[in-house]
Amino acid sequence: MEFVEEYFTLDTKLLRSLIPLLFRPGYLTKAYNQGQRVRYISPLRTYLVVSVIYFFILAWSTSNLLDIDLKQMDQQAQPGAGQVKAKPAAVQSEQGNKININVIFDKFTIDVFKLPSSLEVYENQQRNAKIKDKDGPTKNFIVKKIILIKQMGFEGFLKKLASDFTGNLPQAMFLLLPLFALLLKLLYRRAKHLYVEHLTFSLHFHSFVFILLSLSTLINNQMVSLLVTVAIGFYLLFALKTVYEESFLKTSIKLFVISIGYLMILSFALITSLFATVALTVYTL
Repeated sequence: MEFVEEYFTLDTKLLRSLIPLLFRPGYLTKAYNQGQRVRYISPLRTYLVVSVIYFFILAWSTSNLLDIDLKQMDQQAQPGAGQVKAKPAAVQSEQGNKININVIFDKFTIDVFKLPSSLEVYENQQRNAKIKDKDGPTKNFIVKKIILIKQMGFEGFLKKLASDFTGNLPQAMFLLLPLFALLLKLLYRRAKHLYVEHLTFSLHFHSFVFILLSLSTLINNQMVSLLVTVAIGFYLLFALKTVYEESFLKTSIKLFVISIGYLMILSFALITSLFATVALTVYTL
């Protein structure tokens, strides 16, 4: 009986939370900040559930799209009627397949097409080479990683990279939540709102965003993506107006500042996450 009661209580809370979250911008945040917390699911729990669903859909969609794109690339790469056949590896090597690497205490060139076919062959070559002909630690490390990537193939490496990047996105986005709240705190510093109240706004807003992005990802249509972007902008405008109770003019100006500031933070976070993913993916091969 307790389980059934708890289940229906959770189901009722979910319904009470999702309807205002989706259709009444800012209402849920305002109600929660005013102490009406028993009726609704906590902002953190809402965000965690929605984000798990969204990132699962994103990972699935990315994998499928990557499969399609790679198949199209393979078909285009196959020589056929009206297509130019690929040049031999030796010719390609002469036209820019050498990697020039400058490290602080080291400088060397790696010819990708002249590398051994496996790590075993390369390690045997290094063991049998004269001391002056052996690769230094940096070149040794890089050569081994290139050999492993060649063994995986471009398709396999790209899939792993995409999988690792989408796997790191939830952590990156979770770290952005307090930064978005801090941005609100700076813009509404005269208002008598605690930082935790701005964080509640951030959790609810990102939950709404992830719900719309989930639908957009599943439908995968440019017009739908455009409508979702517009809807997010208007939602944020009305949510700010509801929670912070300022005029539409002030709210619109602050919306513009928030959008620019948040896009800069988001871009930096995504680029950093991408570089970190590439580095970790290559390092852990």
